[in-house]
Amino acid sequence: MINEKKVGLMTKVAVFEKEEEHHDLAMCKYFPEDYVKFNCLRTLVSTTVCFFMIFGLYIMTNFEEILNQLNDMDYMAMIKKIMTYYVLFALIFEVIGFIVYNIRYILAKPELIEYNHNLKRLLAYYGLGKNKKFKDDEFDEIDKSQIKVRSGIGMDEDDFDDYEDYEDYDE
Repeated sequence: MINEKKVGLMTKVAVFEKEEEHHDLAMCKYFPEDYVKFNCLRTLVSTTVCFFMIFGLYIMTNFEEILNQLNDMDYMAMIKKIMTYYVLFALIFEVIGFIVYNIRYILAKPELIEYNHNLKRLLAYYGLGKNKKFKDDEFDEIDKSQIKVRSGIGMDEDDFDDYEDYEDYDE
């Protein structure tokens, strides 16, 4: 017989994995601080590249004017001006990136907790839950590549008490 609850649970897990494979599931590999720092570093690198591309474009469009002023230029003042613009440009995008990546992590966390909860309920259906005690030879027979319980998403076992229906799936 087909267990409808189990099929529904498997469908929820599969749909989440398909839709959020590259976003939320990749995010759960990081602690919140590490995720934000890593993406802020990526933002800094891309901001630097973009700034100097824009600066190069400015030089190309005003090349004749720059050549005419080449002998009369104060190079130190020009370098200070360029670096000031760069620091302001990078600072603005770093602040925006910091806010955006924090919000992304906060919004993804409940979905990841629900996904992890569904995986644990699915494991409970197969008798692989936390209450199951294995002998060494039984544990070796389990295909561990099929077990995808995610950890490190900021959730303890006690957080499962918030779900009323968790006990319904322990058989």
